[in-house]
Amino acid sequence: MSNSLTSKVLYVIVSCCMEQSRLEILEKVVDSIKSEQSRINKTIETDMIAFDNGSTLPGSIEQLQRLNCPLYVSKQNEGYW
Repeated sequence: MSNSLTSKVLYVIVSCCMEQSRLEILEKVVDSIKSEQSRINKTIETDMIAFDNGSTLPGSIEQLQRLNCPLYVSKQNEGYW
């Protein structure tokens, strides 16, 4: 049996930390994902990708790397999503 939470869903997390409050929210989201995975002993890491849309704050990329999923980083902000 797979340890994956789902088999037909792709989870996408998009971030753009250009101010401190956004970084704080990102940290909480990553902490929540990690905590829930641990609690249920399942993972979504194989079903998730992360995209950083030109963050300018140090630590933004490191937070997304904690998710252990493919990470794509834009060197500039690509606009609203």
